[in-house]
Amino acid sequence: MIGWKNIYPSSSELAENHLDFGPFLNLTALSFTVRTPAAYIMTLMQHSDFPSLKQFTMRVDTLSWAEAGQVVRVLSQCKACQILKQIEMHTYASDVQDPHRSYLTHFCCFTQLRILQLTFPGCCIHLDNDLLLGIMSSWPHLRSLDLKDSYQTQGTITFRGLFAALR
Repeated sequence: MIGWKNIYPSSSELAENHLDFGPFLNLTALSFTVRTPAAYIMTLMQHSDFPSLKQFTMRVDTLSWAEAGQVVRVLSQCKACQILKQIEMHTYASDVQDPHRSYLTHFCCFTQLRILQLTFPGCCIHLDNDLLLGIMSSWPHLRSLDLKDSYQTQGTITFRGLFAALR
């Protein structure tokens, strides 16, 4: 067991050490709660293999939509696209005020997704009828979609769009 202390190597130091953790064959759930930048998580995941991963949870103090997109790309390269069922990404602060809609579509490669929870305060997700229909068609098994943005003031999804996506 590792004692409680803060270790803050830079992500470049981690990459320079040519880390290769190999495959974690039986690991089905992976959860990170960190204050450090998401670069640490991405470096670890780039040097590991999680062929049985079904749940991924990440809580980071500050995370931009761009970093979230990078994490999703790295996660999709961990051979988990066809089996990952739950993704949760939470941040307490986000430094991007107007993300591109395309970042939400990065999650579409996870075809077995059942639960998606994203919390990005102050970072409008801009979910509309067309985007909702597109992402829902990628996730036929989805049971829970929870997109939290404390500053989202106006919804752009209509009942017609919601019912079309749920079919």
